[in-house]
Amino acid sequence: MNEIRRLARVVLTLVLPIAGIACGQPEEGTAKGGIGAEVPDLAEPAGAGTPITVTGRVTEFALPPPPNGGPSIYPGMITVGRDQDLWFRTSLSELGHMSRNGRRVAFVPIPSIGIGLANGIALGADGHIWFGTAAGIARLNHNGTSDEFPLSDLTSAPQDVVAGRDGNLWVLGYDFVHRVTTAGVITSFPLPTSTLNSGNHMTNGPDGNVWFTDGRDRLLLRVTPAGVITAFPAGPGGQLFGIAGGHDGHIWFTRQGGGAGDNAIARMTIDGVVSTVVQLPDSTTTQPNPPSGMPMVITAGDDRAMYYTTYFEQPLNYIGRVTPAGHLTKFIIPSPGAASFGITSDREGDIWFTENFNNIIGRLRTRR
Repeated sequence: MNEIRRLARVVLTLVLPIAGIACGQPEEGTAKGGIGAEVPDLAEPAGAGTPITVTGRVTEFALPPPPNGGPSIYPGMITVGRDQDLWFRTSLSELGHMSRNGRRVAFVPIPSIGIGLANGIALGADGHIWFGTAAGIARLNHNGTSDEFPLSDLTSAPQDVVAGRDGNLWVLGYDFVHRVTTAGVITSFPLPTSTLNSGNHMTNGPDGNVWFTDGRDRLLLRVTPAGVITAFPAGPGGQLFGIAGGHDGHIWFTRQGGGAGDNAIARMTIDGVVSTVVQLPDSTTTQPNPPSGMPMVITAGDDRAMYYTTYFEQPLNYIGRVTPAGHLTKFIIPSPGAASFGITSDREGDIWFTENFNNIIGRLRTRR
């Protein structure tokens, strides 16, 4: 799977040659209003002319083109701000900021970025946006400046950042998991094995602890607020990637890969019992092409279902919805070649996701 990661970075510079089809459940939708700027002194917004496309339950909000003339700024991980606006990572040294109606888009410079699509972004208990940098973790202040706090064990950037229920930020490094107070005080806890993988993610668990994946070793790891780390084997089948706490009290995660039986949505009890909820189709591509059909990042919706993104799905990407009983619904993303990656939910019940290749932020309306 490390080879798959390298291939994915190469493919980021290309446009997928896939054709569009239309399917799914049609429904009228509108771009919902409500602008809430967390940072008052943002760059000039894109204005009311930002293209918005509504297809069924999915609304797509086009982002401004990159300044270098490339195809995309490659939006990655995404989170909801304190005013329910959207914040997301890009391939540039800046964070993206979009209002809920998609009409206002701005960018805030940040100290540095690392390699890859993730590196983490989260809304802290202090109301600030926190994010990973090439050197560590940073806090975005309300005046648009950033304070950066270096971490010692990074080879490029944190693998993920999450705001814990204990009021601290938790950062997944390569040899340590770091607890960071909102004042920037860092405590580091050694991992049982070095992760050495830029595909690992973190989440808050229903038990009040922070959980994260070790994709290479197929482990789910739990860290308590005091820093006690316990590893749980996730069994065979694909490399672990996305992770999220479910409303059913379990830890949900994605498996992915190019082999038989690698692609799946699975869950684990907080005591370490693993089960496959939905077995997804195997990849239909061969090397050197990246595997198709891989589930990526996963999040919990307020309807008790789990939602996940797909990256190299053909001919069109989709957002998957999985219930605790194992029922799968696919919501087709209308624009071809989306490479959907980051995903999050808001308190209005909407699911937000990034279209990495298409330079788009998408919204899935879960309620009719």
